[in-house]
Amino acid sequence: VQYLAYALLDEAVDAIDPIVASIRSEVEEEREVLRETRFESLDRIYHLKSQVNKVSQRIKPFMRTLTHVIEDEAISPGATIYLRDVLDNLEGCDEEVRQLLLTCE
Repeated sequence: VQYLAYALLDEAVDAIDPIVASIRSEVEEEREVLRETRFESLDRIYHLKSQVNKVSQRIKPFMRTLTHVIEDEAISPGATIYLRDVLDNLEGCDEEVRQLLLTCE
């Protein structure tokens, strides 16, 4: 059961990567458009910032839940190793999202 939980959590975190990559691509595109138009309209970047904020708001509780599961004494040490890897990946996503927020400023 614990390894099933790991597999599900790992899949959920893996699903975040393409979302973040897509938003990163859109932010980079918009930065180029803004340079070319001399910052004529910031509407699109504000929309992208809103999307990034939503992703960030969803990652935080996921990180807390995953940390709680890892710290649960009922979880076997073998499963904990895999869960820590999932948490590391999620923290990487969180860091990238924070960087995107800064880019949208």
